[in-house]
Amino acid sequence: MTHHRLSLMKSLLFAVCFVAMLAATVCRAAPTGPAIVADRRGNVVGQYFPAGPKLTTGDFALLKIEGFRVFLPVSKSGFVQSGLSLLYTASDCSGTAYLFVGFGEPQAEPEPLTVVAAGVAGTTLYFPDPTIPTEALTIGSGQGVAADGTISGCSSLGSPPPLYSVVPALKFDLSKLGLVPPFRIR
Repeated sequence: MTHHRLSLMKSLLFAVCFVAMLAATVCRAAPTGPAIVADRRGNVVGQYFPAGPKLTTGDFALLKIEGFRVFLPVSKSGFVQSGLSLLYTASDCSGTAYLFVGFGEPQAEPEPLTVVAAGVAGTTLYFPDPTIPTEALTIGSGQGVAADGTISGCSSLGSPPPLYSVVPALKFDLSKLGLVPPFRIR
């Protein structure tokens, strides 16, 4: 019985050592860390978050923009230009520009965002100010920003003005990042 137990322990030890050695080899060969999106020169765009096949229109990269973590739509061609709407409490599109978050009052206790989604128009990134909680405001007017960056004229949103959940919009010029398409995953 003792001899059988010793033989079993040696076999078990051999198996454990073999699995550990195999795991170490596989771990060295496998890439470490999350997938990232890189530009043509190999510069990091951001961490890759797929929505479909690799680098299609619905994919995102998580970047740090002016100290904030922002999800930007990406594809092999670069940043995906999406267009968006800017909203204002004034009836003439003056004052603070806001981004739409939802209809009516916020559904949960308002709190600042930690990661935000963004819209790209031309080379300008528009994203909600993550330091300010979502708030319900009466919106008097709005402007469309086309995917190419063209801003439409001011439009009144009717009477009575709608109540929207909004966050002030921040802008950032993406050309300051110096990234050159095409983008790829590495």
